[in-house]
Amino acid sequence: MSESQRRVTQPRAPRLLSLGELSRYHVSKTLLLTEADGGGVRGLSSLLILQRMMELINPNHPPKPCECFDLIGGTSTGGLIAVMLGRLRMHTSEAIDAYLKLSEDVFQPRRNQMDILARVRDRVQLRGRFDGDTLAQAVRDVVQKSGEAPEALLMEPQEGPCKVFVCSVLQEVSQPVLLRSYHSPGVASQLECKIWEACRATSAATSFFDPIRIGPFGQQFSDGATGWNNPVRQVYSEARKLWPDSKIQCLVSIGTGKPRLSAFGDDLRNIAKTLVRLATETELTAEEFLLDHADLDLAGSYFRLNVSKGLEEVGLQEYAAMSTIASATMAYLESREAFEQVTRCVHRLRAPEAKEIANGTSPVLT
Repeated sequence: MSESQRRVTQPRAPRLLSLGELSRYHVSKTLLLTEADGGGVRGLSSLLILQRMMELINPNHPPKPCECFDLIGGTSTGGLIAVMLGRLRMHTSEAIDAYLKLSEDVFQPRRNQMDILARVRDRVQLRGRFDGDTLAQAVRDVVQKSGEAPEALLMEPQEGPCKVFVCSVLQEVSQPVLLRSYHSPGVASQLECKIWEACRATSAATSFFDPIRIGPFGQQFSDGATGWNNPVRQVYSEARKLWPDSKIQCLVSIGTGKPRLSAFGDDLRNIAKTLVRLATETELTAEEFLLDHADLDLAGSYFRLNVSKGLEEVGLQEYAAMSTIASATMAYLESREAFEQVTRCVHRLRAPEAKEIANGTSPVLT
């Protein structure tokens, strides 16, 4: 038997659009995007880490993340990024440009600093400090620029090369829910929402943006950070539903830096306590997940990447701190620990099963 014949007959890792057609030898590559306490402008850190990974996979022609991963899931900032990379199929450089523009437009207080009475009334009524309509329009602009209609649905009309979900909370029952771009096994019905509505829902963090009403019954959604601030378990669970007989080749969890544990000065006391709790939740969740799924770590399939220092004093809404975020992330990527982690992760993604992507071809798009 010739070498070419052996390559054809031997089982190999999947192409992204062939997930449902592979045998029990199928290997799934899964990406998780998370955020620390809502993420805010610190989402830039996640994108810069991912950009470095794509450049290492192929320095001359970095692939799109949707060409490397089967599933992308995220909460709040991570949800916005998941949609841009997976549903809108952007390169990381395109997503960074879109994210910078969106952050600049969105993180402008809805009230003038001198309008003290209105600001106090907003705090008492737990109204968001930023304009949700501005966020919705900014997302519509990103969607349209990507080539989709501004009112396009999150659910793909045909199965796309990469599945995406974002986390939100159904406020009437305080129930965390997933808004998906795909049909999930075992889910009888799914809310039909637009891309911008899903992004608005996953970003509606308490005290930042007001909740949004979606669907024929006007159900109210807020961001998923209060339940799934680090949705690593949800990503893993979805992968098991979608590909029950498959191994996980690579699960990457990317944070937005460890935040400060002090509260914002103009927040209500109970919201401040919630933010402090959420600030520590993501790393605890990551540690608990690793304990529960030690097999992934032993197999070299699980990677947690999160800037350890330099972003503690960067607030979620501080657009002017983008240079600090970039500098802290670059310093982290140059550290020995991060360098070794990223190198191992890229090696996993550039395994023989994914060699077409590494070589600059994209059979997943055929």
